[in-house]
Amino acid sequence: MPSADPRQLQALLDATLDGIYSLDLEGRCTFINKAGARMLGYAPEEILGQNFHGLSHHSRPDGSPYPEDECPIYRARADAKPVAGEDEVFWRRDGSSFPVAYSASPVFVDGRLQGLVVIVSDVTTQKKAARLFSIQHAVSDVLARATTFRQAAPELLRALGEVLDWQFGAVWQVDEDANLLYGVASWHAPGLDARKLEEDTRTRTFSRGEGIPGRVWDTGEPVWSANVTEETDFLRAHLADEEGLPGAAFFPILMGTQVLGVVEFFGQKAPEADRSLLRALRTVGHQVGQFIRRERAQEELR
Repeated sequence: MPSADPRQLQALLDATLDGIYSLDLEGRCTFINKAGARMLGYAPEEILGQNFHGLSHHSRPDGSPYPEDECPIYRARADAKPVAGEDEVFWRRDGSSFPVAYSASPVFVDGRLQGLVVIVSDVTTQKKAARLFSIQHAVSDVLARATTFRQAAPELLRALGEVLDWQFGAVWQVDEDANLLYGVASWHAPGLDARKLEEDTRTRTFSRGEGIPGRVWDTGEPVWSANVTEETDFLRAHLADEEGLPGAAFFPILMGTQVLGVVEFFGQKAPEADRSLLRALRTVGHQVGQFIRRERAQEELR
């Protein structure tokens, strides 16, 4: 039986969209195809011989250290058993990360473990689609169960905060008679001491154009910031900074083009503000605006 042509085998592996790499018993990379190296921002020859965990799997999604002996791919090598999952992230050369689905299988030669072969897929697109579906489902569920906006507001904050991994959220509603924004609800993730932010939400108001909520009210456009404490018109910067919440998002509640309120979130890190997510939050703003419109219409009929 003819042996495989190494050049043909290499061409086949390089033609795949998935990353494929092999590790020796010390965790050093002994092979990686072009797709795998491209995912990480390297040329294949720059990765060969390096400890793969230390190069691209060194930190958890939140940036905290990820010891190699806690890594499931390491356990596949240590236990000589295959593993698979889709809840890991790899880190690129430029310091950015991306979610991966992976499978790792031990390689045996003459009955002796020689290392691992690992197949990884960048599942960013799938994760984004799942997140958008979760947003739509969560909002629809909250609005279907609520009878008033004040009842719905804290549940909306909780649902969106959990899906998007925010730590604090608030809803500001327009008082048309006073021409002011005032806080109607707040929410915070478990474990966060948000008493100062909650008190400030209850007692603060914004005029049109004042602060970031006032800016969103005036323009009808969302604001997204990786470090909101650097925004010159962010009037709650000291409170967000005290809680270690620099990431922020603000988006309008809309009835047509009329802004009825503003939703704000703070977090340790702002999710990437891609167009699909901004469109989804704009849709949420319109959904909530329609809910308020129906509530007002019902009140007029009473």
